[in-house]
Parts: sequence; C-alpha cells; structure tokens
Amino acid sequence: MVTSIDQLIHTSDRKSRRYEVNYMHTTNVANNLVQDVLVWNLRKTEVACSGKCPCRTNCVCPKIYFPVCGRDGKTYGNKCMAICGKVGVACNGNCPCPPPCVCTKEYDPVCGKDNKTYGNKCMAGCAKVGIACNGKCPCPPACVCTKEYAPVCGTDKKTYGNKCMAGCAKVGIACNGKCPCPPPCVCTKEYVPVCGTDRKTYGNKCMAGCAQVGIACNGKCPCPPPCVCTEEYAPVCGTDKRTYGNKCTAGCVKVGIACNGKCPCPPPCVCTLEYAPVCGTDSKTYGNKCAAGCAKVGIACNGKCPCPPPCVCTKEYAPVCGTDNKTYGNKCVAGCAKVGIACNGKCPCPPPCVCTKEYAPVCGTDKKTYGNKCVAGCAKVGIACNGKCPCPLPCVCTKEYAPVCGTDSKTYGNKCVAGCAKVGIACNGKCPCPPPCVCTKEYAPVCGTDKKTYGNKCVAGCAKVGIACNGKCPCPPPCLCTKEYVPVCGTDKKTYGNKCMAGCAKVEIACNGKCPCPPPCLCTKEYAPVCGTDKKTYGNKCMAGCAKIDIKCKGKCPCKEDCVCTAHYDPVCGKDKKTYGNACVASCHKVGVACKGKCPCKPPCICTLEYAPVCGKDGKTYGNKCQAGCHKVGVACNGKCPCKPPCICTLEHAPVCGKDGKTYGNKCQAGCQKVPIACQGSCPCKSYSNCICTKEHKPVCGIDGNTYGNKCQADCKNVGISCNHKCPCGYDCHKCSSAGMHPVCASHGETFINKCFAACGQHGQATIQCEGPCPCKL
Repeated sequence: MVTSIDQLIHTSDRKSRRYEVNYMHTTNVANNLVQDVLVWNLRKTEVACSGKCPCRTNCVCPKIYFPVCGRDGKTYGNKCMAICGKVGVACNGNCPCPPPCVCTKEYDPVCGKDNKTYGNKCMAGCAKVGIACNGKCPCPPACVCTKEYAPVCGTDKKTYGNKCMAGCAKVGIACNGKCPCPPPCVCTKEYVPVCGTDRKTYGNKCMAGCAQVGIACNGKCPCPPPCVCTEEYAPVCGTDKRTYGNKCTAGCVKVGIACNGKCPCPPPCVCTLEYAPVCGTDSKTYGNKCAAGCAKVGIACNGKCPCPPPCVCTKEYAPVCGTDNKTYGNKCVAGCAKVGIACNGKCPCPPPCVCTKEYAPVCGTDKKTYGNKCVAGCAKVGIACNGKCPCPLPCVCTKEYAPVCGTDSKTYGNKCVAGCAKVGIACNGKCPCPPPCVCTKEYAPVCGTDKKTYGNKCVAGCAKVGIACNGKCPCPPPCLCTKEYVPVCGTDKKTYGNKCMAGCAKVEIACNGKCPCPPPCLCTKEYAPVCGTDKKTYGNKCMAGCAKIDIKCKGKCPCKEDCVCTAHYDPVCGKDKKTYGNACVASCHKVGVACKGKCPCKPPCICTLEYAPVCGKDGKTYGNKCQAGCHKVGVACNGKCPCKPPCICTLEHAPVCGKDGKTYGNKCQAGCQKVPIACQGSCPCKSYSNCICTKEHKPVCGIDGNTYGNKCQADCKNVGISCNHKCPCGYDCHKCSSAGMHPVCASHGETFINKCFAACGQHGQATIQCEGPCPCKL
C-alpha cells in the first residue's frame, strides 16, 4: 500500500491520448538523492517531459506535408515535427536519405531559385534547387525582346528568333536567316530589278539576298506607297492555300481569307443552337461551349462576360451556420456564398432550451430516464432508446440498402430496420409510395435487365426493371463494329459512324456521308458530251455537275485545245517518275501526279480511320496519334484541343487511399490522377466484411469532423476516432495540468491524475468509480 507520494511524473500515451501517473515511494531521502526506490507503474508509458508538471507549452506544428528524415531513421511530416521530437534532421524527404552528393571544387557560380549563390551547378543540384541564372546572385534583370520573328544565325551556330534574342544571349550574329549560314553567294547576271529594304536597287533577288538585304518591292527604287501591316503573328490561310502572317499581309497581296489559322483549313465546326452562354478567355461571350471551342478559345467561366472576381478565403476552420441552414467553414466562405450568418458553430443552431411537460420518456446515454427528448437534449445527453431505462437489447440489421416505405410514411433502409422500429411495410422503395401502376394489355415483349420477359415497356417500368433489349429474352449478342469513321445517313435521318453501326441499329442506308442527304440529281437523256477535269466523258453538262466535276472542254475526252500553264514553280512527281514544274505541266504531258514535290516520292504515311483525337503541339486536333505523326507534329495531350491546364494542389497533408491501392497526400492529388478515393487515411484500407453494427448509441467524433452513432459505424466508413462523444471534441486536455494532482479511478479500471483528465480521455466522459488510484478499496 502506498503511504506517501514524493514525486509525480505526468506521462502520456500519444497514440491513445490517455493520461496516467507513475508513483515513486521513497524510504530515505538525503542530499536530494533518491535511494532504495520502489516504482509503481500502472502502465508502461512514454515520459511527456522531464521535471514537475505541468509540462511546458506544447509543440504545435502546421499540417504542411514537407517530409524530412530524422537522425533516428524515421520520417517526420515536416521539420517542426522532427524538432518537437527532439530529433535532428538528417536530410529533406522520406527516409532513407540518399547517398551524399559529391561535387568538384570547380568555382563556376550559379544563382539558385532560392536567391542563394552556389559554387557550381552540381552543388545547386545537391541542394535540390533549380538554377535561376549563371553567375552570382542577384540575377541581372530579364532581357525583354518582342516576339517578332526575324531569325538570325549566331556565331555559336544556333538560330535565334531575332537580333534582340541573340543579344540577350550575348552571342554575335554570323548572318541573317536560320543556321547554317549559306556558302558564298553566286548569282546569275539576269536583270530583274528589285528594291531592297535599304532603298537600293539590286539586279535581281539573288543579289539582294547576297547582300543580306530584304526585298521591299519588285522593280527599281523607290517603291510605290507601301501596304503597311503590323508584325502581329495571327496566321490566316488564303484562298490560294498559302499561310499569311495576318489578315493585313494577305490583303496586301490581294488574296482572300479562307479561314483563320495555318493552312490547310479544318473542316467546318458545327454546333447546336442551344443557348448556354460562356465567357471565353478572350473576354467575349459565346452562345455555348461548342461555339467557344470552334473559335479555339478557352472558357473562363459559365455565363456572360465579364466573369465575377474570384472570392478568396483562408482554410481556417471556424464553422458558422448560414441563414440557409447550411454549415460553412468560416465567415468568409459564407460571405462568398452571399449567405448571412445565423449563429457560430455547425448547423442547426441550438434553439433556446424550452420543453413542454409532455411525458414521452426516453433513456439517455447516461442511463437516466428523461421526461421527453427535449429534456434530454437540454441536458446535452444523447438518447439511447425510447422509453424508460434500461433499454431493451439492440435490434441488429445489416447495412444493405434496399429502401422500403413504412406504414408511418417514413423511409427505412431495409425491411429489417422497419421491423426494428415495429413499423409495417407499405411498399418497396422510398416514400411516398407510387400510385398503382396501370398498363394496357398490348403485347410488345421486352427483355428486362433481370433477364425476364415483360409484356411491354410499361409492365417492365411498373416492376422498376430496366430494358435490356426489345423482344423476348434472351437478348441477342451485342453487335460489334470497328471505330472506323466513314459516316452514312440512315433512313431514320440519323448519322451513323459507319455502315456496320447502321446495320447494328437495323437501319438501312439512305446515302453515304452525314445527314441530311443531298436531293437527287436529275438530268435529261440529251447527249451533248463534255470532258471533265477528271478526264472522263459525261453525257451532258448536267451529268458532270451531278458528279461535282468541272468541265474542261466540250466534246469527248481528251480535249484538243493547246495546253497553257503558268510559270509558277510548284514541282510534282509524275506517275512516270519524272519531275514536272507544276501539276498543269504534268497534265499537259498526259501524266498523272504521283505526289507533290520532286521525285522520288516518299512512301505514304498510312493510318487507320479510328477516331481517337489528340491535340498536337501546333495547337491543332488530329484524328489519332498516327495522323499527328504523319504531319511530323508531337502530341501535347490526348483529346481535342485546347489541352486542359495542369492540375495544381496544395501541400496539405490529409492522406487518402485511392482505388488503385496507392496513398495520396490529399483528395486533390488523387483527383489530379483521376483516381477514385477508397477510404480516408493511408493505404491499405481496413476491411470490414458485411459491416454489421448494432443500434447502440455511443456517439464518437470522427477525424473528418462528423459524429457517428458508435465506433463500429465510424470503422465501417474507415474513419479514425478523434474523441468518444459528439463533435466537436471541445476538451483541451493540456489545460488539465493546472487542476492539480487528485487521482481518480474510472469505472473501466483506469487511473487518471484528476477529474479533468478523466473527462477528456479517449473513452469520453469516463464515470469515476472512486477517489484515489485504482483499484478502489472495498
């Protein structure tokens, strides 16, 4: 038996948050040295601090997840947590630490992105710091150049966008134009004068090029008044199928605009007339998302321009209840939603505690009987069951969700739950019960998703069964088609991806191509032959028009007229494997064109017609990766242009386990990877087969801030327990030290330093069995 207590050490188990005491009984004390010490330890627990209680101010760290490896070989959430554990930091990142980073002593200073100077690039790399610039900090101001594209070749044999960019790189200019520089310039004596940008006349374009002078205009100087355009690069495709820098540049050469963007023009973009306005990133309002997409403009916000300014709030959690009876994280969040504040704390706001004298007894979680639910609520006591104490044994049901509507017009999770409430079942499904389902006797059989045949769709609907297919069960096997996109128009006036898809829908083909089909082309039988540009003879002009072929000459092919071609040099390779100046010259020689460009032709780039769109690095959408590759364009992202912006998340450490079995730092990081969340906390998730809980009412507060009926229900949701009573967990056990040392024994056999610690332990408000340490005296 303990006769005296000379020293009390306040200890804590950080995992369970239980507070206990160690008592030391001394038989002799001299010169502050303890001799012959008999230690009575209720539990093996970790010392919270040295010296007398209370401990010094607790170590509070932020939730930012920036892991460090301690010298004890353990990973801590951040440096603060390691320091709180009185552990030095071995390295940044998870344990184990990487091997030491070895660099030479070469002094080639660089300035890191943390504004610190490092001896060389290797040393910056060892510190895992990016390089802002070469040389000591601070970095010189950024060298700003226009986006004008007037390429020059530097003395380092690299091509720069313009002279300014070469200057920023501190590189001299070897020649104008892209690298490599051309060899010494040799020109013919042909006299076709041009006026240079230096206002001098040159014998021909070659001579101006050799002088590295641009051509202002054809002919002698001075040039006629110039067609002045800005250097803005907003490419357009001209009706001559050439790309111009902007609309003005095309206008100067008197060429019409076929479409915006580089050649070739994309097929026309078709959108519905649905009006669901969106504001584009160009601050213009578009009729719907499709119309913005056709204009290749990103969406800034839904609705008309301008977009409302963003409402920014901190993540501080100080909940308030809005006038709309919804809980908001703090006053700022409620303000952003333009909702007034009804009261501080979560909804609903507590009404003034006034109760009627109605006697409808309930048994509280403290095992006391209260006159009615209101009286128990005013006492802040949960209800264990209706009626006087003690409560009857709990009615146990599974969590299977098969709702039924009770005769009291309330919805119950399943028949068992309704039975536990001693309520009869009015109908299956949620309340209210539907009116009686009336169908005709028409026999148009359908096969339901439950593989049963129903007389018609109405009968299946009354049974709340989906329709798998028309006709009796079983359904025929699914109709499989390729993704090849060769559209056809069905007799039902709908467009199908290919003939196979129309066949699967049991629809005949009205015409090839998208709906609607063009009207039939009718011609007379008059024979007045004409020769088409496809070198085929048609019965008359009407028949050529129906085939959408221009007429080359009257009469049968071939045409006898002289072949006249322009001098425009656009080489083609003929089917006779000879190179011709242009397609017209090849045609005059009655030779078909094998490919554009000089002979020999390159092997064709063959791709399937499968439609799996990708966005190229040139900002254009291609049918699939192969088609982008044929155009020698890299893939920026899967799907149509424009690509979606990168997914950005905070460093908040609130781990979740994804359905791919991997742990993510928070919900946002899992969402960026498009991975559904399996459970809260690190992987693996706890398995609770069938997860059957009693209706015992012993509320606990989960780490997600929600109150659960008992610990089992929280476990079924894979949610950890913050404290064993309703949320919020309002006790601050660290303030209990000031209550002094007055040991008490709880009903579950655990000793607490004082009543305050007993009230905030993991077991909630523990019932005190007796004053003094356990076991209690009889």
